[in-house]
Amino acid sequence: MKTTKSRTESRHAAQSKRLLAARCGGVLHQNHYIAGYQLPSGRQLAVERCGQGFYLWSEPCRNSMPPDLRRFLRRAYAAGEPRNADLNGRTAPRLKADRSAEYWLFDTLGDLERFVDVYATL
Repeated sequence: MKTTKSRTESRHAAQSKRLLAARCGGVLHQNHYIAGYQLPSGRQLAVERCGQGFYLWSEPCRNSMPPDLRRFLRRAYAAGEPRNADLNGRTAPRLKADRSAEYWLFDTLGDLERFVDVYATL
């Protein structure tokens, strides 16, 4: 069976997953579209596995980020606001639709790494 390009894990997602697995000690859970992670602090992150970029979901944190990282925020979701259905109680319970979450797109793996460094200290 042939897999469509949109359903194939991107190179960016694979790099993001390696970074987060190293920081978090592995994946919480992953499905075809999302891989969820939990930092030692308990904060959660999730990687979108099919996007051609460094796409990341986080708990609300934009106000705690340095201005040069805030520019990567694409959308803030209020609790109860629909989002990717694969971002659920199994992949990342603290990011599912009954909670607030933020959606980010980073230009480089280095930008994502800097974000995770700051996020881990919150």
